[in-house]
Amino acid sequence: MPGKHVRFQDIPQTPEPESPRSPSTPTQYYIHAALSPLRAQGVQCDLSLPSKYRSLQSQLPPNVLAESATSPPLPCMTITCRGLPWAVRVAPSGHSKQGPFVTVNDVLDALRRAMRVIVTKAEFDQVKAVDAQRRIEDAYRRRSQKINDEQERSSGIRRVDFLMGRTTFAGLFSSGHDAESWELSVS
Repeated sequence: MPGKHVRFQDIPQTPEPESPRSPSTPTQYYIHAALSPLRAQGVQCDLSLPSKYRSLQSQLPPNVLAESATSPPLPCMTITCRGLPWAVRVAPSGHSKQGPFVTVNDVLDALRRAMRVIVTKAEFDQVKAVDAQRRIEDAYRRRSQKINDEQERSSGIRRVDFLMGRTTFAGLFSSGHDAESWELSVS
């Protein structure tokens, strides 16, 4: 239409209302390849053997042992395992430029130490099923025979014996509870 003009009024811009923040997506944590159940580069070890017979750490180069056990790094980890009434708490052994975080070595060392703890009679008596107690005692006898060391035999039942013979490290996986909770897989 000739002669008609449209005019726009200058209106000051009003800020758009802030959109409500979406709940942050939880961070995904991944276990180091050396500790993964998929472990193409993983650790092959029998948790029942004392460290003098086979060191978990000797299979991995020092630079891998010093790497973070998880990505992103965690300041601590708690490892549980079906069959064990104890949790293994893993704390960083050192401090890096990125702050304290749990390394591959920290995890392996904590597992080694935790499995070597001698079980008290009171702890053993917490196992109510007689059949389970018998299988723990059988695991202790098999471990003692395999090692063939009088000091090992005389020390008694250790936590590793609660795994009832399933003592081969098969990796760690997220328990799904929180970022710091991981589960030990054994075979």
